[in-house]
Amino acid sequence: MRTVEVALVAAFSGPDGSTGSMVRNSLELQARAIDDAGGLLGARVEIVAADGAGDPARAAELVRQQVGGAGVGLVVGPDTSAALQAARATLDRAGVPNCLTAVSDAALRGARTTFLAGAANAAEVAALLDGLRRAAPDARRIGLLDGRDDLGRS
Repeated sequence: MRTVEVALVAAFSGPDGSTGSMVRNSLELQARAIDDAGGLLGARVEIVAADGAGDPARAAELVRQQVGGAGVGLVVGPDTSAALQAARATLDRAGVPNCLTAVSDAALRGARTTFLAGAANAAEVAALLDGLRRAAPDARRIGLLDGRDDLGRS
């Protein structure tokens, strides 16, 4: 049986290390379910994880290494807007589908093969504001917390 690799480039070490582990665990559960049901168009799914360690340059190099292999059918990550910007030319050139879990809307603009798993930031903010209007129609001011990264500022 042939194998299709899903390359995950995320932080597995450093302050955000738990994020990569959670995504890897989720992907491995899904891969197992797909394999148990006969595979992806008859192919076995293998998750290959690489630690970007929260460093955009390192993540970009790992993406380059992953898409250089013939078996990679999907790249999940990198996991920050800065890392995506650093890896974007490689992803666009390779033409490999790229799934992201959390980046800013601005980082996605113009990306040819990249998609976000979940709602765009603008849609999430619109839904939040709509809920606030319904729950507190007399509210005149709200406070926002900035995570000091592209996602927090988007």
